[in-house]
Amino acid sequence: MLKFDNVSFRYPNQSQNAITDISFEIKKGEFVLLCGDSGCGKTTLLRHAKKNQIPTGHGSGKMYFDGKDIEFMDDRESAALIGYVGQSPDGQIVTDKVWHELAFGLESLSFDRETMYRRIAEMSEYLGISGWYEKKTEELSGGQKQILNLASVMVMHPKILILDEPTSQLDPVASERFLQNIFRLNRDFGVTILICEQRVHEVIHMADRVMLMKDTRVIGFDDVRTIVHQMKEKSSKVYEALPGYMKLWSEYGKMGKLPLTIRDAKLWIEDIKNDISVKINAHNKMSEKEMTDDRECMNNTAVVKNKSEQDGIRPHKKSENDRKIKDILISAENLSFSYGKNEVLKDFSIDITGGKIYAVMGGNGSGKTTALKILAGIYKKKGGRIKKLKDLRSVYLPQNPQTVFTEITVYDELLEVFKSHRDLYEGAQFVDNNIKEMLEKMELSEKKDSHPFDLSVGQQQRLAIGKVLLLKPDVLMLDEPTKGIDGEFKKKLAVMFDEMKRAGIAVVIVSHDIDFCAENADECGLLFDGELTKMQTAEEFFRQNYFYTTDICRIFSDIYDEQADLYGFVTDDRKSDINRNKIYKKTDVRQMESKRICLPVNYRQAVELFEK
Repeated sequence: MLKFDNVSFRYPNQSQNAITDISFEIKKGEFVLLCGDSGCGKTTLLRHAKKNQIPTGHGSGKMYFDGKDIEFMDDRESAALIGYVGQSPDGQIVTDKVWHELAFGLESLSFDRETMYRRIAEMSEYLGISGWYEKKTEELSGGQKQILNLASVMVMHPKILILDEPTSQLDPVASERFLQNIFRLNRDFGVTILICEQRVHEVIHMADRVMLMKDTRVIGFDDVRTIVHQMKEKSSKVYEALPGYMKLWSEYGKMGKLPLTIRDAKLWIEDIKNDISVKINAHNKMSEKEMTDDRECMNNTAVVKNKSEQDGIRPHKKSENDRKIKDILISAENLSFSYGKNEVLKDFSIDITGGKIYAVMGGNGSGKTTALKILAGIYKKKGGRIKKLKDLRSVYLPQNPQTVFTEITVYDELLEVFKSHRDLYEGAQFVDNNIKEMLEKMELSEKKDSHPFDLSVGQQQRLAIGKVLLLKPDVLMLDEPTKGIDGEFKKKLAVMFDEMKRAGIAVVIVSHDIDFCAENADECGLLFDGELTKMQTAEEFFRQNYFYTTDICRIFSDIYDEQADLYGFVTDDRKSDINRNKIYKKTDVRQMESKRICLPVNYRQAVELFEK
């Protein structure tokens, strides 16, 4: 179906190849996942699979589709038979209304009106977008635009569908629905799929084979289990993006095969649950002693704190009362906002405290980006109130990093921060040192002379993050900050956020990256029907959810419920009820607390459990 024969390519004015000596063959009806480090050449490879997407530059080798040289295919045939959905939803939309967009490709291929209408109706119902017909494309969220792009391609009935990170802007439920549609197209109609994804955990279980790239080359192309083993052996950055249960089995699994689905992983956990129970019980036996030690430690801390205050030394930890009064940087209450007659927010409330990471999640079009723009002062609220500390520097980064780029090189892009904010300027050498340090931190030192638009999506995201970090914000607001970023760099980004927390900076992220939020957020909330649910700790939030939760939560859910019922363990929800309920004596609460079950909600916590 699709064959590459020693394909290499170099962009104009570049000394290094974007892809090097690429050779592979994808069979008809296969589902192939392409993955690799950010900037390794994945998008360039995909663009070579469709005639009108092949970039300008210096290339060699041959690409074939159904035995035909792709570069010399008939334009009509290429457009109809090879479907392509790119990284940027906005970059592919060319009309003003949804129904115009759906009809555009068919009109270009001169289909008759009846055929066009039938195909559009059929595909709209299949993808669940029939209610969008009269909407303007500019009113759609990023995720909705991506679904529209898929529908616009599929109405032409392609034989192969090429997708470049199609779920990067979709919420977890919409992402699952989108990928299931792709899977059904493959299984039910035999459409060949070649999909590139940084969120590997969402799609790897669907793949027949996985193609692994590194440093412009394909270094592996095999079945899932073989490639996962190769990722671990070669310390691939993609390994960090695998589902948590795959990494857990790779590290601690002793029998059987690598689980490919949640179902397989739950069966594995069922087989070893007795070992886990022993570890939990051992932990619970120690809890009473630890609580006694904690109480003594708290008493001693109180004495030290009083002395510290007398000596004029700032305590390391503030009391909850002080934190509520002094550290609330932004307080929003009952915010409302509408786009014309469409009410997006109607009762949005949040208190943003310094030294915390807040994660706001929700469906596409639920108003997350709108809420962030109101908090940042970009949009004006229609109702409610916002209080901010005086001279507060709040910085907002939109989900499309290209909107903040104004210069012709990566270095100049960071230099622009100091030119436009003279209060940050402390001399030429200071500026140069800060820029070089940020380039190194963002792994962009080798790209400092490149045009920002020549970077990969992940590299553009890192550049945009570096730019806003140079602004030294008090509150940093990020819209989909992990989009396009590989798993290894996410770990580095988490370290940066942790450093900001320690410096008293508040970080507010709107994200569909559930695993990142579960690992790093202090408080999480779900935006639905214009209202933000009560902000909770990551543990409380993800344990209570069914869809908006992590793979780790899902595979441990049975043992979590089993042991809570069997041994009377106290879950986080029950703990909150206990603390509020006055009928319990303190001794009862301590006994119930000592039985509190501690099962993981993210990969890091799962590793800690297995290591105990």
